[in-house]
Amino acid sequence: MKPRFGVRALLPSVTALLASCFTYLPTGGTTPARGAEVVAQLSVPLEVPLGDVTVRRVAMAAGRVAYADRDSLVLAAERFTSDVGTDYAALGTSVTIRRAQIRDLHERHLSAARTALLIGGGAAALVSIVYSVGPLFGSGAGGTAEPPQRP
Repeated sequence: MKPRFGVRALLPSVTALLASCFTYLPTGGTTPARGAEVVAQLSVPLEVPLGDVTVRRVAMAAGRVAYADRDSLVLAAERFTSDVGTDYAALGTSVTIRRAQIRDLHERHLSAARTALLIGGGAAALVSIVYSVGPLFGSGAGGTAEPPQRP
């Protein structure tokens, strides 16, 4: 059974709403755990080889932590951004970044406030829809209809 157009049209909206439940918070100098999703803003631009192409002047790297210690961070990168703002898909390329080259390091966390807001908004929308559609189906107070009187 194929999904209807309405379901396919809602999918990007639902995905965007669920993604808004996450936020990136500064690590505060702590070493992120293996597998954590991070974004590293670099103080010194890097050159990163991506197959046959070398991306020059990389200013930001985002991905999952493969290894981390006090001296370096190894990322299985998802994307790179150059200092002029061009995004590049990293496709899981492994990149080693020295800690001295990292200006800011942010880790992805679940935002309790945004999640609560999303759930509350969804519940309010559901109650609103049920309340507005109820009269269309004849629900409400009242008894059974009696047959008309015959003369």
